[in-house]
Amino acid sequence: MRCSLAFLRRRLRKKRRLGEFTEFCIEISAKFTPGTTEAEADDLINKFIDYIEAPSLKFGGAHTTDGMASIVDRRGRPYVTDLDRAAVMDWLDSQRIVKTARSQELRNAWYGWSD
Repeated sequence: MRCSLAFLRRRLRKKRRLGEFTEFCIEISAKFTPGTTEAEADDLINKFIDYIEAPSLKFGGAHTTDGMASIVDRRGRPYVTDLDRAAVMDWLDSQRIVKTARSQELRNAWYGWSD
């Protein structure tokens, strides 16, 4: 999508989720401590989902006993922010079985995934 936003009418920017209608998400990943059992990993993911859903965030991704990789975004507006990213990372860092947790900067949820 390499067109100038100045030439797109508001309706088209909204339809294409560009400009002021850009929706952001957070890419996160975490490595679990060695020896993490499947039950411990499942329990952490269930707690993570409960934590994510409380402030109307949503989560999609995968996990194994080695770690997890996911995308976090918000249901509707306002979109996910750096404050949400910091809160999610603080929560992950506070979990006993999480060895390391990383997040990327906010990114466009609809474009640029093949980069």
